[in-house]
Amino acid sequence: MHKGQKIKELLKQKKIKQVDFANDLGVSKQRVFQLLKEDDISIDRLMRIAKIIGVPLSELIDNEERSILEDKESCFNEIRSLKEQLLAYKIALKSQQDLIDVLKQSREGQGTSTKQTGTSG
Repeated sequence: MHKGQKIKELLKQKKIKQVDFANDLGVSKQRVFQLLKEDDISIDRLMRIAKIIGVPLSELIDNEERSILEDKESCFNEIRSLKEQLLAYKIALKSQQDLIDVLKQSREGQGTSTKQTGTSG
């Protein structure tokens, strides 16, 4: 069964009228009629459709697409983790830089007082 047929079946099961579905999806009834005959529907559109119908996306996609989505999700999770690590490193680096600045100021202050002491003696 292709995706359009699956969507049509789910609409029938959920007792959602095609006109209402078209309005929720933001397309014309004619476009819905075409959509229900298609198998090549973008993942973004399938996600919106699943949300409108109230079913998990997995009900609208096949195993190959599910595998691709899981790979993408894994990549996104890894990127999110790397971003969190990067933020932690930036915070740690900022803290270290602040400490260096304080030590430099302290050292410069000691150098000034040493020069003053040296000139007065």
